[in-house]
Amino acid sequence: MTRRILLAGSTGLVGGLVGTRLAGTPEVDLIRLVRNGASGYGHAINFERLCQEPAGHWSRSHPTASISLSPAWGRPIATAGSQAAMFRVDHDYVLAVAQGARALGARQFILVTAAGAGGPGFYLQTKGKIEQAVTALGFKRVDIIRPGFLLGTRGERRCGK
Repeated sequence: MTRRILLAGSTGLVGGLVGTRLAGTPEVDLIRLVRNGASGYGHAINFERLCQEPAGHWSRSHPTASISLSPAWGRPIATAGSQAAMFRVDHDYVLAVAQGARALGARQFILVTAAGAGGPGFYLQTKGKIEQAVTALGFKRVDIIRPGFLLGTRGERRCGK
């Protein structure tokens, strides 16, 4: 049985690895949700276009499961430009993906946030808020993965590297 999986965050450190693995799996039909200019494997839907014209794009995707790699989407506040911009990416974008996937009948949502989500500080509070929002949507199954600091080669310099 083929599973259609919508992968958001497929151009980040973790998303690149997950996407490559899923794209090489015969029983997976992978749909990547990408930002402007991103390319790579599988069928891609541009996230900004999806937000502007949701009906047409969502109706063509019909995912059975959705994976959101929130840390891979996120950017440090300095890169994002403001807390509001970071919240938009780490909360609002993720929630839009979850709502769209749920509306189309996806039964499972896998959310990667961060160790300490919901704890002190803006970043961890944002991660806790998105966990609560996604859990409240009524998926049959929500898997929340909270990794610690992620090491690996990135296109940008991050604190601690």
